[in-house]
Amino acid sequence: MEMFEGFLSRYDKKTTIAILVARYENRIICAEKDIDIFTYCARNRARSSEYNIILTDESNVYSDLINFIETHPLDSSNNNGGWGTREELNLIIRRIEMEIKEEVQRWREEMERENRELRNEIMRLQIEQVQIQKGNSALKRELLEMNRKMFIIWFLIR
Repeated sequence: MEMFEGFLSRYDKKTTIAILVARYENRIICAEKDIDIFTYCARNRARSSEYNIILTDESNVYSDLINFIETHPLDSSNNNGGWGTREELNLIIRRIEMEIKEEVQRWREEMERENRELRNEIMRLQIEQVQIQKGNSALKRELLEMNRKMFIIWFLIR
């Protein structure tokens, strides 16, 4: 979180909302293990930060941002507490959602590429294993034949 706050240091603390978005898939995995996607320390740091930080996942960005805006007014105006008109906020949220979708798509493409590479490596190792097993079988036959010949020689010498 300190690095995140360091990044935010060049922006106005009062009017900037920072959103740290976790992948929805990670939230599901954590929920299955009955743990939160964000650590207690991260949540505590976000709450106590002098910056406006929202910790959320990609499926809750919109609702968490609206909730934040409604509960953290900049002023007493009817303009969403000074954050902007509903249309302005919707435009910003759509841009955020688009960026999240693009990042998720990049992540999925990278995961698919890594999966293909792993499958190829597994197939290569399986082929190598079969070749080693064939080599071991041939070596075993050769050793058995050598043992048989040695036994015959030993028997003839005695």
